[in-house]
Amino acid sequence: DWLTGELADGKLTISAEENTTGNPRSAALTYKVVGSDVEETITVSQCEFAKDIAGEYYFAFLDSGKIAFLNATLGQDENGEFISIPSYNWTLRVDYDPATYVITLSNNQFMGMFEDYYVHNIARDNASGYIIYTQKVFQTAEFVVETDEDGNEIVVARFVDNGVWGTRVASSINIYAASGTPIDSKNRVGSLLKMVNPFLQKK
Repeated sequence: DWLTGELADGKLTISAEENTTGNPRSAALTYKVVGSDVEETITVSQCEFAKDIAGEYYFAFLDSGKIAFLNATLGQDENGEFISIPSYNWTLRVDYDPATYVITLSNNQFMGMFEDYYVHNIARDNASGYIIYTQKVFQTAEFVVETDEDGNEIVVARFVDNGVWGTRVASSINIYAASGTPIDSKNRVGSLLKMVNPFLQKK
């Protein structure tokens, strides 16, 4: 309904209404030139980070096979994009690509404090139990619109492995406490939280 096209005098004009849904959206427009084999499909997407992506989220994950979540805020400041977890005063920096609606999450970030300990995010391969301290990007998440069981549209971004870890798969985000920063095998104190198959779901 929001995307229309008109082909006249050999010129295709596409018109799109303003996106006021508060969610990203996309639509495909297919046109065919009568009397020829010319047929093409054009996909148009509308998404602005501040209007359609940023906001309040459930930072959800599996915990002992059950869904659990942290309340989180996805926002933007002078340093870029971030996920904040207000209940613990923790913050993860992310990089957002407006062309793909994908955020990338760097590993082994200092997120804040827990009592006297330094808190970090660490990628973990659930199948093998391996963790990695390297400060690289191992996980990305694409924002998409899905339909829930009640037929409502929801914005979701599921974190997936990006292939950098070789044969390992970064399938969880573990939150670790350490006596210093960045975390390593020598200053690691213990795990605070294991977030298996994590994803963001907009409230």
